[in-house]
Amino acid sequence: MKNRCRPCSVYQVFIFLLLLSQTALSQQRTVTIGLVIDGPWEHNEEIRKMTEEEILALSEGEFDVRFPEVKQITSDWTLNGVRTALDRLQNGNW
Repeated sequence: MKNRCRPCSVYQVFIFLLLLSQTALSQQRTVTIGLVIDGPWEHNEEIRKMTEEEILALSEGEFDVRFPEVKQITSDWTLNGVRTALDRLQNGNW
């Protein structure tokens, strides 16, 4: 009798582990990324897009990465401007 139940237990454990792994895979952590660009430039959009694509490629399958427009800040080519933009992102003042 015990031999007949053992295969059932193995299948039950297998199905449980399969369901558990699917649940873990489907629950990706959401990450929001802000970007500060030094200042206005005609190639900023290219650089921003390339940066986003690279981050998405590196984090694929691990994180749900978001780049909200409100967190894409172009500074004024000054150190103070960049610091202010970074402070805005860090403090949620966007």
